Amino acid sequence: MIALLLLCVAPLAAALGRTQAVGVRGILICNDKPAADVEVKLYDEDKLSPDELMAAGKTDSRGHFEIKGHADEFTSIEPKLNIYHDCDDGIKPCQRKLSIHIPDAYISSGENVTELSLRHIFYTKRYNSKEWCHRALRLVTPSNLPIAASVSTAPSSSTSLECDRTVA
Repeated sequence: MIALLLLCVAPLAAALGRTQAVGVRGILICNDKPAADVEVKLYDEDKLSPDELMAAGKTDSRGHFEIKGHADEFTSIEPKLNIYHDCDDGIKPCQRKLSIHIPDAYISSGENVTELSLRHIFYTKRYNSKEWCHRALRLVTPSNLPIAASVSTAPSSSTSLECDRTVA
């Protein structure tokens, strides 16, 4: 009964909710070379329902990407950037998925975006990530895989924050 109520109320809450937007731009580098054609997806992470895809794209030949999206939510959105990469994985048929949660300070009301400038560099054998195997649709959690990030708040700002995250 409670599950049925949640299924009925969740779409209504989203329809009555407010539009919120977020954007991320950055450069992906693997072994000191631009990571070209890497898939990036921006999601609104939801606890009671599947995550909502807000935008998707790929890095260009120089490893650059810029992605913006918005969602209608009654509560604050919980944006995350998923990066599906093959950096340092040899001949494995699966990709690793790196999820980076976007801080609330970068969420804007309406459809105008406050961008998070992200420079993401993959280091070998330092942090954990997950592999996402598109063929078998399974998650594998290996140890000692490369992940590290450097996040700056804006090009004109002197504030920066080092982001060493283990994928959740």
